[in-house]
Formats: sequence, C-alpha cells, structure tokens
Amino acid sequence: MKKFLSILTAAALALSFAACGASSSGAGTSTAASGSDTPAYPEKPIQLLIPTKPGGDVDTNGRLLSKNIEPYLGTTLVPVNVDGGGGIAMQQVAEAAPDGYTFFYYNYAMFTSGVVEKLSYTYDDFKPLVMTCKSDTQILVVSKDSPYQTVDDLVKAITEQPGTVRFAATYGAPSQFHADAIEEATGGEFKKIDVSSGADKIVALLSGEIDVLSTTTGLMKDYIASDKVTVLGSLCKERSQFAPDIPTFNEQGVDLGEGFETAFVIYGHKDTPQYVVDKLVESVEAMAADEQAVTEFENGDFTLNVVYGEELDELLATMNDYYFGMKDLVTGDQF
Repeated sequence: MKKFLSILTAAALALSFAACGASSSGAGTSTAASGSDTPAYPEKPIQLLIPTKPGGDVDTNGRLLSKNIEPYLGTTLVPVNVDGGGGIAMQQVAEAAPDGYTFFYYNYAMFTSGVVEKLSYTYDDFKPLVMTCKSDTQILVVSKDSPYQTVDDLVKAITEQPGTVRFAATYGAPSQFHADAIEEATGGEFKKIDVSSGADKIVALLSGEIDVLSTTTGLMKDYIASDKVTVLGSLCKERSQFAPDIPTFNEQGVDLGEGFETAFVIYGHKDTPQYVVDKLVESVEAMAADEQAVTEFENGDFTLNVVYGEELDELLATMNDYYFGMKDLVTGDQF
C-alpha cells in the first residue's frame, strides 16, 4: 500500500512540475506556447527599406503596405527611403542578420537595373518573401497635336523614318526597355532622349521636346481628362481594370511578349527563416482581405495580389529572363 501511495505521489509531483514548466515556458521565453521551438515573431518594429527617393510608385506602394499591414503583422513596419539606385538598400539587407527585421521592397526595376549592371546584386541573391500587389497601368502617350495619333502611325514612322521619333528614355530604366521592346517587335528605331525624372518627361512631352512618353494612367489622369495627350495603348500583357478601355499594344499587332506589368515584392536575407516568411505571408493575405486596404491600394491604381513560394519563384524567374533577353539591345543603345 505504501509503495502504491509513493507511486501516486511521484506521479502527482511529476505532473505538477510539468505544469509549472509549461506555464513558465509560455510566459518567460520567446518559444511558442504550443511547445514548438519556433520563436515568437515579430517582437519589435521591422524596417522596410525602399530603394528610391520619396514619391514614385515603389515609395507610394510601400507606405500603403506599411500602413495597412500593421494590424495583422502585430508590429510597426517602418518604411525607410534609401536612395542610390537600389544597391545601398540591398547591401544593408545582405549584411543584416537574417532575423526578419530588415527587408527591402522593390518592383521590376530590380531586373532593369541588373541588366545594365547598375547593381552588385540580383534578385536571386535574396529570398523573395511575398509579392503584395501588381501594377498594370503602364501606357504609351503622345501629345494631342502629335502626328502619331495611333499605334499604326507610330509604327509607320519608326520603320519608314528610323531615328526621327523622339522617345523619352533613361538608360537602364524601364522606359528604355519599353522603347527597345517596341523596336524589336516592329523592326523600327526611335531616337532616345535621356530625360531624368517622370515630371521632367511630362513637361518635355507637352512642350514638344520629345514625341513619345511611357508612363502610367495614374500619373496622366489629369492630362487625359483635359485632352492634352493621346493614349496609344497599354504596354502590359492584358488590359488593366483601372483603364479597361485602353487596348494593349499586343491587341494592336505589336507583340511585346510578357509586357510591362510590374509586381511589388518584399525581399529578405537569403537565410531568412521560414517562420518569418510564414508570418509575412499570413499578414499580407489578411491585409488583402481587408476591404479598406483594397480600396486604398486601388485608389493608387494598385491591385492587391498575393503570390509566394514556388509560384513567386517561377514568376520572378520568367520576368528575369524576359528583361535579360533584351540585354544586347539595351546595352547597345545610343543616346
């Protein structure tokens, strides 16, 4: 009988110690209460490096993301502008600890800069964590008094009088790729004029210093509404929900292949743990189901579109090949 009572007492003590241990683990360590070895994450604010100056689509999009994801992420996502063509932001992430507290946010300018070797890094030097949204509003416009009022007019001019139609382009920027893709598809040739900023390009178009400008519907809304420009077509593969009346170049007989839709992706250190990726994906998906967040992004002409894992890897590989397939054209350009 005494032996039986001793066994019961030992068992009770063991259960008591186990219960205390479980309680202590849940309250006093960063290990999840479920008993797994996964650390609690996040436990402090996260830096989102934006490799551009304030303004522009990456900055605008990054700030919308930072604002709308916070309730689901459980901490502040702090947008930090790091100018320098992307390289400085990438270097900071590459040299940071792979603990999930330093990311950078970029669109497909990641590829265009890589083609002309403006960057020391490529997208596969990092872990693409999650694509948050896309923008498919890239268009080609001319002034209202331009002689090129249709895609056919433009194609005829650059094929029959090569080098006479002035296209606002910046070396290594998406605008140069837009021009080169049209040249490749038509056999024509633009005269590329290097105009630095988006605002300067619009001024140059309206003043007659250039003939053709690749831009976005968002930037041109007021000019379209006031009938100051003519939209020749969309440079994306499919029509945008934000401008369904604008036909694509592909529809009008100029095959641009994959086209110039762009995606916005959070990149992390190559060794970012999977639990960090899982938390980000979960948070972005929750944000994308929030009607207020959807509306705020759509007001900026951005479509929330969550892609991750193998699907994201395949998408980025396809677009990397598309841009690098134009490398000889781009690096051989004369400005």
